[in-house]
Amino acid sequence: MTWIIIGAALAGLTITFLISALMQKKKAIRYLTKNFGDIPNRIYRESDHESIVSYWDIKSAQYKNCEKIDSLTWDDLDMQKTYERINSTQSSVGDEVLYAMLHKQNLDANRLKETERLVHHFESEEASRLKLQYPLFRLGEEPSNGLAAFLDQPNTKRLKYAFLYPLLCILSLLSLLTIFFSHTIGLTSFVIVSLINIFFYYKTKLGLTQQLTTVRYLFSMLKCAEQICKIDDPALSHYAETLKNNYRPMKAITRLSKIFLSNPSSELDFLTEYLKMMFLLDFVFYNLLLTSVSKYTAQCTAIYETIGYLDAVIAVASYRKSLDCYCTPRFTDRDEIVLKQIAHPLLKNPVRNTVTIQRMSLITGSNASGKSTFVKSVAINMILAQTIHTCTAEELSFKPSFLVSSMAVRDSIETGESYYIAELNSLKRVLDGLNENVRCVCFVDEILKGTNTIERIAASSAILQYLSSKNALALVATHDIELTEITQAFCDNFHFRETVTENGIVFDYQIHDGYATTKNAIRLLDFMGYPASVTQQADILARDFETNRIWKRL
Repeated sequence: MTWIIIGAALAGLTITFLISALMQKKKAIRYLTKNFGDIPNRIYRESDHESIVSYWDIKSAQYKNCEKIDSLTWDDLDMQKTYERINSTQSSVGDEVLYAMLHKQNLDANRLKETERLVHHFESEEASRLKLQYPLFRLGEEPSNGLAAFLDQPNTKRLKYAFLYPLLCILSLLSLLTIFFSHTIGLTSFVIVSLINIFFYYKTKLGLTQQLTTVRYLFSMLKCAEQICKIDDPALSHYAETLKNNYRPMKAITRLSKIFLSNPSSELDFLTEYLKMMFLLDFVFYNLLLTSVSKYTAQCTAIYETIGYLDAVIAVASYRKSLDCYCTPRFTDRDEIVLKQIAHPLLKNPVRNTVTIQRMSLITGSNASGKSTFVKSVAINMILAQTIHTCTAEELSFKPSFLVSSMAVRDSIETGESYYIAELNSLKRVLDGLNENVRCVCFVDEILKGTNTIERIAASSAILQYLSSKNALALVATHDIELTEITQAFCDNFHFRETVTENGIVFDYQIHDGYATTKNAIRLLDFMGYPASVTQQADILARDFETNRIWKRL
């Protein structure tokens, strides 16, 4: 009768698990189908950011400066927001690899061909994509998982008295088996051992929380790799084979650890947690895994990068579907940048611009006319072109280049660095990064605005002339009309303009040839309700200076 009851209970649990798993899979597939091509609405916490940057922090040391987007350029261009707009990955591994992808500039355009092949495949083959997305969805997000750092330098911290945990696990099993021979002795011993195990479970877990989180997520990643290996899709055969070869040495430990894993979406989590406490499975498998990971670090890293890359590429495919207009870039040997109907990727209803930039260029225009937004649009799209092979334009062609910016410069109270010093340091890194073998395209907003007019124009002109003599092209937004006159021998000029009406100032946000001939700063004072005496006096002084080139004394 006892065996019948136990058998019936196990059968009931098995059926419950199977039904629950089937329902979860159907629900997940509906979610993945519905959300593909939607704009991500994820809310990022500080812990998410720390985890997301971890892989790139480790990986970036392997690349030369000209091969990566530096932190200042990333911040200048609000690339974090662009990353969040693109990121619809299903796993933390995908989060981290996509973040790294957007930092790595592929100066060899051939490296992007494989990304394009996969993106096209996932765009056109929904069934194939869903087969891959489901195990990625099961892997899921785990903020502060610490996996990238763990694989970079495997944590060999052993548990004190490691032999104790397998011993207590065996005692739990023996006491459980004793119930079949003596209910009283078996139940008594099982309760006593269980209480001891629960004590050790919580006592040890407090000091090992981060490591256990990392180990669990690593197990989940290996399980995900095992599932992807089984996908029969010729387009993914290379990745399935890579995962299979690297997973093989970890196969035994992964299968032993299945009870160690917990499905975050399961309604039966409490049973898994109960088993972990009763048998101290977390700590038994923790030590086993440390041994395996230390031996097979390269294989685990290869699995991490392969899974993350596939997840990131699906996110790129979803990003493309969410766009009204996009193109793949065309890389040429010509120094010019051809832009057709380009837009900033973060604007909901952008005004698109078409222009060809053939040499150093100054962009002038009134306040709020669109200069900075245009410069950022070009910079971000060139980054996206060289990282995920996708641009928010009808056409974008250019020579593969090292991209760097000096735009959102700030002073620092903490370091005592003034705005001008911060600006000089930002521009100096641009000059230091010049390389005769790799063309540099730099983007500058309001060059040297932290100093007086005379020295600003003199120094800015000299810097632009220096850049023009190197393997570089600069796109500079400025209010200084004098710069357009001084640098006309080596700089082209473009401008944004506005129309003044009775109701205010209207901008068309379209780029035009030549330098700006209109100004709106004083008119804005008027529209903002400044005293008429102020705006009239300002207007008189400005007109007098434009005529005589000397400031009238008040």
